[in-house]
Amino acid sequence: MLFAIIKITYNNFEGVIYLRKVCVSPWSNLEKCAEQLESDFVFARKPNPAHVAFKTLPEQIYNETETAVKACLKYGCPAEFVLKDITTVSRKLENLTVWANTVSDVLDQYYGKA
Repeated sequence: MLFAIIKITYNNFEGVIYLRKVCVSPWSNLEKCAEQLESDFVFARKPNPAHVAFKTLPEQIYNETETAVKACLKYGCPAEFVLKDITTVSRKLENLTVWANTVSDVLDQYYGKA
């Protein structure tokens, strides 16, 4: 759905200079979103909050982040990753640390260390 919304919004509002970033939900087609956004907008990726809710799987976080990063690099999109809409971490605050470290590892691999 987001793919269609971006296409309509971008085509109808090309002259709107205030639109700077587009939120890309966990259920979006990452490749199509990056293709349409190109370098015109920030690819604001919202990963699935379920990855920190119960059991944190670094491999899954890594793979999803890597897929988004590859799409952004292919189409020249600036990217940001924001973990939002968290209702629980099952009293395991380390889930957030695992998520942040895993995403940082992917970004360091593709963009270099800050």
